[in-house]
Amino acid sequence: MESILLVRNRYYKMGKLHKYFENAIRTIGFVNTKLPTAVFYSTPIGIRFEIGGKEEVYLPDDQGMNPVYVKNAFCRAKTLFHDLPCRPNLLRIDNNPEEAGGITLQTLSHVGLPAPDESILERHIDEGACFLQEHLYWDLTKSSCQINRLLFEIIKGDIGGFSCLCSNVYLLNTENFVLYHLYDDRGADIVAYDKHLLLPLYQKYKDWILPYDKARIDQLFAGT
Repeated sequence: MESILLVRNRYYKMGKLHKYFENAIRTIGFVNTKLPTAVFYSTPIGIRFEIGGKEEVYLPDDQGMNPVYVKNAFCRAKTLFHDLPCRPNLLRIDNNPEEAGGITLQTLSHVGLPAPDESILERHIDEGACFLQEHLYWDLTKSSCQINRLLFEIIKGDIGGFSCLCSNVYLLNTENFVLYHLYDDRGADIVAYDKHLLLPLYQKYKDWILPYDKARIDQLFAGT
């Protein structure tokens, strides 16, 4: 498969934020800079947290999302984000612009984001077929992004909100190499270059770790 990068940016030299992002995720341990849906399984150091609680996801009689479930899931996602060992300085959202329901400027405004600081289009050519993927970037040290609102919309994404946000939003610290990935209402992955950075989260929120992956995560932090 052949890939071609096309850069559209507002404030930066060509692809600056894109380069920062890719360099950081390589340092974290990603072999491929095309990020998978579940980042936890592609890096050596990380924690996978359960976000959705025990409440019913939907109200009875097709009345929509259960606000109690949404509120509790959002509180957990927000708590983890604000307790990260270092604040993310870069936001990336992946988009498939040729698909129905893709991200538009109107979508971004609704979820609390201004226009991106940088936009990278990847044109993939695979066996004669051509398709586009877009990477949208925000410099969080300068942009007025409403991250809490964004997290809230990700929680709703797969249960009646903007499905284009699901698994597509990455919050990264490019200096300490910590990545926060809330993929939807079910869970969040936090991965890093140094496991000691994640140790306080592991100790404080051990009860939130997804049971399926708990043995692997416990082994990672054993003896630290």
